[in-house]
Amino acid sequence: MVLGRKRRVYRFKKTDSLADTQANCAGTANDLMQFANGRVFVDYLYPDQTSVDNIRATAGGVIKNVIHSFQGMIDQLDWMTPGVKQKAYDKTIQIGTLMLIYGNE
Repeated sequence: MVLGRKRRVYRFKKTDSLADTQANCAGTANDLMQFANGRVFVDYLYPDQTSVDNIRATAGGVIKNVIHSFQGMIDQLDWMTPGVKQKAYDKTIQIGTLMLIYGNE
């Protein structure tokens, strides 16, 4: 028991082939360490700072487009007061800023 919750029991399936064993192992690793596996995958795909900067710039462009579209939707809302609209704009800018500056920590 950890903090009053029972741990999930993982049972490995008996397999006859190496491919099935590898698939079961990969599935269990993904279940238990999903974020660590994702990090290994990203580090493999983008091994140097140049590739990281390129993907960050591409993703940054997509994020900016989404924020711009969202702000356009806010403009069309007639039930919001100007003060509430300004707060909504500020939130969209904060979301975009957090996504763009998120680092490797």
